[in-house]
Amino acid sequence: MFKRHIHPVILAVGVLLALPACPGAAAEQQPSSERINAPGTYRLAPGDEVGVTVVPQKGFNCKGTILPDGSLRLAGLGKLAAAGMTLDELEGLVRKLLSKELKDPEVAVTLEKAREQRALIRGAVVKPGDYEVRQGLTLEGLIVMAGGLTQLADPERIQLRKSWKVDIATVNLEERYRQGIQGKVSIDAGDEVFIPDVKDTVSVIGAIAKGGKFSIQPGKTTVLDLLTSGREGLAGATNPLLVDLNNVQLVRAGGEPRKIPLKSLLKNPSRKENVVLANGDILYLPGKEQKQGGLLEKIGQLSPLAFLFSSF
Repeated sequence: MFKRHIHPVILAVGVLLALPACPGAAAEQQPSSERINAPGTYRLAPGDEVGVTVVPQKGFNCKGTILPDGSLRLAGLGKLAAAGMTLDELEGLVRKLLSKELKDPEVAVTLEKAREQRALIRGAVVKPGDYEVRQGLTLEGLIVMAGGLTQLADPERIQLRKSWKVDIATVNLEERYRQGIQGKVSIDAGDEVFIPDVKDTVSVIGAIAKGGKFSIQPGKTTVLDLLTSGREGLAGATNPLLVDLNNVQLVRAGGEPRKIPLKSLLKNPSRKENVVLANGDILYLPGKEQKQGGLLEKIGQLSPLAFLFSSF
């Protein structure tokens, strides 16, 4: 799903050991006018270039780029695990290590060149790809930029790998959305998002009391199999006093709503309209007095994230 990286560790702390990965470490460096003012919350990740300035021991001044494994080679310090740190945290680590050799070193760490400010999103979205990351971008915002979720998307099992981490986190975006501001998931440059499809699941909505998501056997479960299964949540699904059995609709990803003559099927289950359900299908059971436009209204109630689904 994602590229895996070697877990970054501090492999060596060789004080005063010059390393070729940091060219010109012994030369005096002047402050660069191109240095970037990174916010205190900016976390370093592979591709970022940082500069270290030590006063007055300028022989330790150096620049280095964070490698794909999250490490950073600095003259006199060896290989450090820098990915995931803020500039202040890296500065503190460098100061601590230099303090073993120098008395009260004055250390400044700056972001010389930021990694490409883009994030990747793949899976069940309309336009997978990489998108520009701006300050304040959230997971919902990235999904909108990608054209929204497809009907098959499972927003409860989104996979997220932060640019400075090895582990992949599973995000239940519906649960996060209900939490409001506190549940917002921030997206940073270099993050990777994968939206999986729902797995062997259909949704039933409409005039019945509960409805919801139900598991199926791919290639086997028919409309009647599901609606007459007696499962909790499907009570009343075939009750003609509640449901307009002549106007049941099947919504399948990529197609127009299809009418299912449920009243006729109950009398003759062998009819061809007793279709085999597919992953991601939605069965709409309209009420006897259902107003026009009820399908879209009910689909919108399937998830608090209905606004993110392009199909809805």
